[in-house]
Amino acid sequence: ADVDRLLAKVTGARNRAYVAALIRKTINFAKRARYLPADAGNPADGLVPSRTKSVAARALEMDEVVAFGRALGAMEAEGKVSPWLAGLLRLSLLCGLRPGEAASLTWARVNLPRRKMMVEGKTGEREVFLSDAAAEVLSAVPRVQGCDYVFAGRRYGKPIVGVHKVLKSVQERAGFERFRPYDLRHSAATGALAGGADVRAVQALLGHSDLKTTAGYLHASDARRRLAAEHAAAFGRSVLPIKG
Repeated sequence: ADVDRLLAKVTGARNRAYVAALIRKTINFAKRARYLPADAGNPADGLVPSRTKSVAARALEMDEVVAFGRALGAMEAEGKVSPWLAGLLRLSLLCGLRPGEAASLTWARVNLPRRKMMVEGKTGEREVFLSDAAAEVLSAVPRVQGCDYVFAGRRYGKPIVGVHKVLKSVQERAGFERFRPYDLRHSAATGALAGGADVRAVQALLGHSDLKTTAGYLHASDARRRLAAEHAAAFGRSVLPIKG
């Protein structure tokens, strides 16, 4: 009843779903940490505040990444996307960051000479290596006096809060199917795994506590399945009969 009353005061379907999820995860964490008995009930279990049409998780294909990059660059040049928001989207894709991790990144946690940064995620702090491309993105982000955050928001001294509206505009400009901000992380992980990166290394990059979560990021499109088949065939080519 307390949860129902709280949700009734929250405006917007997305916000209600977020609050319900936050309550559910907080109670589950308290049970794991033994602040609550293991058999304690969770008042948010099975609670669906409202039915909203959600965008399915997916990983971007290379042609989509190229189109997205061009649209983002054009809109940034036109002043329709701030350099901070553009940088946040680029770094999220290049480093596999969660939207909140990128938004909360501070300059004190970035070490460009050593090509490393410290990211605060759901599983705690983790060190992320900065590729040449990621270092280039960070170097291009304007620093705002009085703001510790790398990606400064509209409110002075505060980080960027939301990216959905601008991201939708960039997607429309690029002319392809919508995707969620979180899918930039999906795409980075999928690209790394499909490119042959060790799954343990990708797990460390993403900050996953469970290896199964990392493996689940390998979205197998037709193109990737064909590539995997070609790699497998190349590995076993020596078993083919000798011609002639």
